[in-house]
Amino acid sequence: MCEIPKNFVTYDMVHNLRYDKSKIKKRHDMKPTKYWPGARFMIVGQDGDLNTAAYSVAGFMQEPFQLFPLATVAVHQSIRDKFIAMVRSRFRQLKPHVANHPNYERSLNLLKDECQPPVDYVLADEKDAPACASPILVTGGVTHLYFPSGATGVTTLHTFETIQEAAEIFGREQPHFDAVYYFDEGIASVYTLAKLIKCRRCCTRTASTTRSSISVTAGR
Repeated sequence: MCEIPKNFVTYDMVHNLRYDKSKIKKRHDMKPTKYWPGARFMIVGQDGDLNTAAYSVAGFMQEPFQLFPLATVAVHQSIRDKFIAMVRSRFRQLKPHVANHPNYERSLNLLKDECQPPVDYVLADEKDAPACASPILVTGGVTHLYFPSGATGVTTLHTFETIQEAAEIFGREQPHFDAVYYFDEGIASVYTLAKLIKCRRCCTRTASTTRSSISVTAGR
């Protein structure tokens, strides 16, 4: 019986061309940016789902120039070191369109500049990603105002003890946040937070419920 060769060209291959959209690579804008394409803020309480929160932070940090990047994380003081270690263990090498982005290179060079006051920051373990292509978690207490204008390519981390302090961090940071993600055991403090900040949406995640969204419209 005759077998059709694997490289046989059919009529449809010529006249009814089809393609798989999922296999088409998206072109990324590599130009320096002077604005934030929206921004997200995350609060992680001492009783929150740390695994899910750390996974979310590390995931968002893979694409710091996408729409609504995760700009800032506020973590309860009691879990700071543990949470940083959990996030770092999930760091993976950045894709070229991120590692070669002018804003990312600018931020990394500024942090490494010995002429500048030292600022603490965390990179991936060398076995997970090279220093020149690692997510950058800035833990030294500076805000995004430390960096030149526009999306910085980094995520800043701050600590708090009360929800009032978390709201103050929200107010100090430079980008205008479009969404707040809140990880803790309960949601009672979310309503307190709503009275202290101005943001379009607050998404909560507790250990006993799935994520829910609460519209936050109260101003500070």
